[in-house]
Amino acid sequence: MIIVPVGENTLSDCRKHIPKILKKADVVELRLDFLDDISIPKIEKLICTYPILLTLRSKAEGGKGAQTVANRRKVLKEIIDLKPAYLDLEFERDKDLLSYAKSKSPKTSIILSFHKFKGASIDVEKKLKQMKKVKAWKYKVACFSTSVIDAMKMLLLMKRYKDFIGISMGNRGYISRVLAPVYNQPITYACLNECDSLASGQVALDTMVDLYRYPKLSSSTKVLGIIGTPLSQSPGQRVYNSIFAQNDIDSIYLNFELESEELKDFIPLAKKLKFYGLSVTIPHKETIASFVDQKDSMQKDLLSLNSLQFKKNKVFAINTDGLGSLSLLEQHGDVKNKKILIVGAGGTAHGLGFVLNQAGAKVTFMNRTDVKAKNLANMFHAKWRSFGELKKIKKNDYDILIHTTSVGMKDKTESLVPSDILYPGKIVLDVVFNDTKLIQSAKEKKCVAYNGVDFWVDQAALQFRLWHGLEASAAKEKMKKKF
Repeated sequence: MIIVPVGENTLSDCRKHIPKILKKADVVELRLDFLDDISIPKIEKLICTYPILLTLRSKAEGGKGAQTVANRRKVLKEIIDLKPAYLDLEFERDKDLLSYAKSKSPKTSIILSFHKFKGASIDVEKKLKQMKKVKAWKYKVACFSTSVIDAMKMLLLMKRYKDFIGISMGNRGYISRVLAPVYNQPITYACLNECDSLASGQVALDTMVDLYRYPKLSSSTKVLGIIGTPLSQSPGQRVYNSIFAQNDIDSIYLNFELESEELKDFIPLAKKLKFYGLSVTIPHKETIASFVDQKDSMQKDLLSLNSLQFKKNKVFAINTDGLGSLSLLEQHGDVKNKKILIVGAGGTAHGLGFVLNQAGAKVTFMNRTDVKAKNLANMFHAKWRSFGELKKIKKNDYDILIHTTSVGMKDKTESLVPSDILYPGKIVLDVVFNDTKLIQSAKEKKCVAYNGVDFWVDQAALQFRLWHGLEASAAKEKMKKKF
């Protein structure tokens, strides 16, 4: 069930939104606290025509109106007398009205709610147990959060308590809204569109239905996603979920915006929630290794990992960055003995260097911090050069140039690589998604140029094979059509 709140100054304005909402949602939440005039006769006509959840939110819990305590209570009693299908009552203020509602309107489905917007965090389960001492249809606790971890804890509670609607408000808590049906709670709140959101972190109705396929989610749905930060440029949600829909695959892929210090809490929670697989990006590709139980047999010595699969409460890992780049580059012949210059020394450079070195390429690392390039080169028995020499690179110094830093991500006019060292016929790969200055210069210099989309598709196709068994070539073709 998807509930979409509507908050307008007049009932006539509210009514305008209802038909559009009900094309994809199940229930409209009419926020009475937004109304200039609460007309009981008009509300009665409305609830006789549409599936409506009536909510008169108090100011203490985010309500807009200036209702006095006495007047709010009077209105709630008048609403109960209408025998609505759905009604929201606040635990802190309205729980004593439950007995009145039970006698006057026993068929009304009542959501007993509690909202915490600011201040210290609360023990959600303790609050829930307090609320469950009185009988209601559903118990809703919504708390503001800046962490994915809090949202995952909400999902665990929903898994344990089937009558619990747990919402982590805030952008990083949106997974608590989307994944509710996977964890035994088929009720969530969405907004008609982003600009009409009445609560932080609400997902637009079209996104909830068309991208995440909320009505089809169930306990059998495989939960996948990407961990890292920032994730705004990652195409995974759009591409993977589109392929799932097109091929009727019962999976969902989400963004888990995660700081490095949260990994120690995230992985155990992911296991408890039976996540199926994860992509790993900046800044976790190297730090994730300490949480892995088993690596691919060909990558036992590789410390940079970008693909996880959860099996029997253990974490299996592989790096598809290097394998994907190898597949991409070998369209132009074997890389064995080819001179490959890798600019950067982070997780992506690590993964690419490992696989390309294994394939027999002659790899050289350069990085703005020379010691990092030197350490990576020593790890792979490869070469390194001082970053200050980048502008002195000659035509014969490389066959393939790969840029792996984030430069060009925020500002595509930036580039670490001088255009003077790009030569016709050379292969240039930039892992950044933008059509960067480096890629534009490479095309102008008649190089064979690949951007971050090309790189992403090749590595993602291998992830898809890991998770769903679809041949990488078939997955690759499907993904290309989504860009």
